[in-house]
Amino acid sequence: MEIKTDFHEAFDNWGIALSDQAKTKSDAEADRLFEQAYQKYGKAVEIKRDFHDAFNNWGAALSEQARTKRDAEAD
Repeated sequence: MEIKTDFHEAFDNWGIALSDQAKTKSDAEADRLFEQAYQKYGKAVEIKRDFHDAFNNWGAALSEQARTKRDAEAD
């Protein structure tokens, strides 16, 4: 089986899966999963700069993570 390292949709989907998993965790574990998701979204837009879905999903994940924080950390 060949791995397609330029398949931007796969990285976006991977980011979504990690973000969804992060929502089921708390504290450091959730933050670790969100960070991994951000890396996958970043890889997706590195491959295809105008891949709007990845930017949208990245923003949604940032918003979700912010909801788990308080005060300055949420900002």
